[in-house]
Amino acid sequence: LCLLLALAAWLPAAAQPNLDDQVTVTLSSSKIAMDESATLTVGVSGASDALEVDLPEASGGGLQIMPSGRRTSMTSVNGQMSSSVEISYRITPLRTGRHLIEPITGTIGGIPF
Repeated sequence: LCLLLALAAWLPAAAQPNLDDQVTVTLSSSKIAMDESATLTVGVSGASDALEVDLPEASGGGLQIMPSGRRTSMTSVNGQMSSSVEISYRITPLRTGRHLIEPITGTIGGIPF
């Protein structure tokens, strides 16, 4: 019974993405003129190509957000493999004013983050 309880407690933790995964979100410019665009980049180091990110949304609908690229890199140093994935979006203002990009969600190997 103790082994069964320990295994049941371990399984949910094993299904979670590695907590050491590093997530970064950057915006190329905090101010965008009406005739310009900026790049929003979501990067996860330690993730495989199984990373899926939901299309970001802006509150109030004042921004057009379109996917613009995906980059996956893998390196091996002394037999130690590491990988990272970056997904880019093109941000274009539809009207003047302050805009807020809502929290970004996604999955790594089908597990939400």
